[in-house]
Formats: sequence, C-alpha cells, structure tokens
Amino acid sequence: MTTSNTKIKDDGSAAITRRAPNAPRRQFGSGKAKRDPRNAGGPVSERARAGNSRPVVAERASDVIERETNAVTAEAVRSERADGLEVAAKSRDVAVAASTSGDWTAGASDAGDPVVDALLPQRDLATPEPEPQQTLSPEMQDAFRAFRKSQLAQRSSRVALALSQLMRIRLPYPRHIEAMAEIEELLLLGREMRGEQQLALNVFSRTGTGKSTVATQFKLMRAQDDPPGVRSVLHARMGTSGTARDLYSSIMSEVGDGFASSGTEHTLRRRAMRAMEDNGVELLILDETQHSGQKSGFSREVTAELKIMLDTGRVPIVLLGTEAAIPIVGSDRELSGRMFSPCRLDPLDMADDDDLELWLGFLGALDDRMVSDGIVASGAGLAEEGLALALGEVCDGVIGQLMRVMTMALRNAVREQRDVVTTDDISIAVDEWSMEHGFARSNPLRRL
Repeated sequence: MTTSNTKIKDDGSAAITRRAPNAPRRQFGSGKAKRDPRNAGGPVSERARAGNSRPVVAERASDVIERETNAVTAEAVRSERADGLEVAAKSRDVAVAASTSGDWTAGASDAGDPVVDALLPQRDLATPEPEPQQTLSPEMQDAFRAFRKSQLAQRSSRVALALSQLMRIRLPYPRHIEAMAEIEELLLLGREMRGEQQLALNVFSRTGTGKSTVATQFKLMRAQDDPPGVRSVLHARMGTSGTARDLYSSIMSEVGDGFASSGTEHTLRRRAMRAMEDNGVELLILDETQHSGQKSGFSREVTAELKIMLDTGRVPIVLLGTEAAIPIVGSDRELSGRMFSPCRLDPLDMADDDDLELWLGFLGALDDRMVSDGIVASGAGLAEEGLALALGEVCDGVIGQLMRVMTMALRNAVREQRDVVTTDDISIAVDEWSMEHGFARSNPLRRL
C-alpha cells in the first residue's frame, strides 16, 4: 500500500506524489527529510547532501503546507477531546443527579454508555435542594396557648421566680472569705513587685466547692474601686485544649477583643500582654473549664507560657481548677517554685468538729436567708443535728451540692403551692437529683 505526499518542485509549485510504506517519512515542521530507523543505511537525497539549495519561495510554500496540515490535525484532536470532555461531564452530572435523588438504578444501568448518560434529564447542581418546609401544628399551638392561661402555667412562673431568688444567694462562707483574703495578698504583692518576677496561687479542689464564686465575688469587689477604663482583676475562663493559643484567646475574649482568636500564637501573646497593660490589669485569674472525660487544661505548654508571664513581671496569676490539675502543675518544679502555698477549699468533714461547726453555721444562715428574702414563710430546720448530718453525708460536705438539693426541694414545695420546704421535699430532691446524677449512692434522709 502506498501513501500520498506533497512534494515541492524546483519552480516552487507543489505536486502530490505516491510513497511506498517503507519510504522515509517527512516529519512535520522539520523542513528536512530524515532517515527511517528501519532503513538507517538507505540513500539520502541529493538535495540533503548538497545542502539546502531549494529557493526561498519553495521553503515558504513547504512551511505553509506543513503548518496548515498541523493546524488541521491539531483542530481535529481538540475537537475530539472537547466532545469527549462534554460527554464525560454530562455523564458525571447525570450520575451525581441520580445519586442525589436516590435513583441509583437508572444511574447504574446506564453508567457504561456516556451517550445515553448525556441524554438523561440533567439537574442544576449549583442550586441547593430546598429544605423541607416546617409547619406549626394549629392544634399544638392552640393547646399551648390554653396551657399558658392555666393554673399549671402560673405555677411554672412562681417556680422560676422562687428558684432564681435562691440561686442568687451568696452567703459569707468563712472559707470563701479566707480564699479572697489570700488572693488580695497576692494582688498587693504584685503591685509592689511591678516589673519584677511575679508569683502565682493555685486553688485546686472539687467541683462545687466555690472556686468560681470566690473569683467572681473578688473581681466584682475590686471593680467598685477601679477608675473608668481600668480592670484591675481579669477573670478569664479557659478551655481544656491545653494550648498556649487557648490561653491567650481566653484573655483577649475577657477584655472584649472582637478578634480574640485571630493571629499566630506569637501575635496573640503580644496582643494579650498589651491588652492587660492597656486595661490596667493587676491580677489575672485563670479559671479552668472542665469537660467530661477530658484532662486538665493546664498542660505543659500552658504552664510554660505562665512562667514567661510571671518572669516578665506582668501580673501575678491565680489558677482555679479541679484535682486533675494538681499532678500536672506539681510536676513542673519551675512553676511550683514561683507559687504561694496552695489555697484549700476542700469539702467539709462531718467527723471534724471545726468542719461540722462550719457546716451547721452555713445551714442555719441559708435557712434564715430564705425566710428573710421572702422565698419561704418559715425555715426548714436545716441546722437541726439529724437533718444537718444527713445532708452532710449525702452532699459529702460540698456547698455546691447542698445548694442544688435545696433548689430541687424548693421546686417541689412551690409546685404544690406551699410556702414551706419540708424534710420530705428535701428527701425527694436527694432521690431525684443527688442519686440520679451519681453524687450519692443512698438517701439517709429516709431514716428521719
């Protein structure tokens, strides 16, 4: 079989010639005849031996023919590829549409034929699917409106008012006052040592012992004496990620920065230091937020940053956390060496006479305060020995647990439209709150 080829004559005109299959091929764009690898020893044209003696016009004609031939070939390839991409895109869109609508049968059966896929109905994937419209049930709306006018709804309002009054009570518990006094000493020492190495104080104890209450009350007390634009005490609440970024982000959030998490760790550190200086901060309280199943947020990375802050003489620091933070901070000898003696807010021990006296005093003060605030008409006798010891056992001497039990007991009384909390109300609260949440295993109030 022969193939056609274009040949340029000496006068510059072009002619179509026939070429045998084994004849040397002219390569597009080369302008020269090259040897066929299958006939490496074959003859070379006289024109190639003698040099390029073809007239200039002949070269230009050859270039034109080759360029046009290349252009036609490239256009054909591009057209073929474009057609293939278009079919593939349509096939892909149909498959995605079928999967989105859940019609996997149609998509699977036609997946092998892109032409068939392209002919299937297409869906505009750029438009999101509308969410199912939610409607309000007229029957439920009417029923709830009727409930709001019922005595039961009025009871709920009375319950909410009574519980809010109880939960706002803050009694001068002696151990809380002592903790506030220690924090005050640290603040005054930091003021005297401004620019020199500062010290820290840790308050690590069980949840419910009043750590956050102490910090909040101390901050509010100091704020009364602060001039405008000054925040002498900064109470930042950390997460448990254990990163320096979280530390400085919590500080920036507390000062009201709208971009508390923006920037690198180095940038956040610099911004946090500058923010404390601009706000006149003299004491930094870091309150560790606890999450179930997670470790302390005072990681080694955070403690390293705390040492930097203390060594630069910025501000003294108070650390609030649970017992989980004790081994972490204690293992860092350099940080421990920059600390006061730990401040204790441990649960009260009913077997200790001093602790029992504190417990009885708190119960009596709470009973009296509920009456004086008009929450109840008469006291529940919380400080009576039998009830006081039973509450101490079920609450494990933790003030926070006691307040939650009394909150649920008050709810029981107000729901029944009574203005007195009874021992039965408290016993039911122990069953429904302390035991249900795993704070107690038994209810000693049942024996009363």
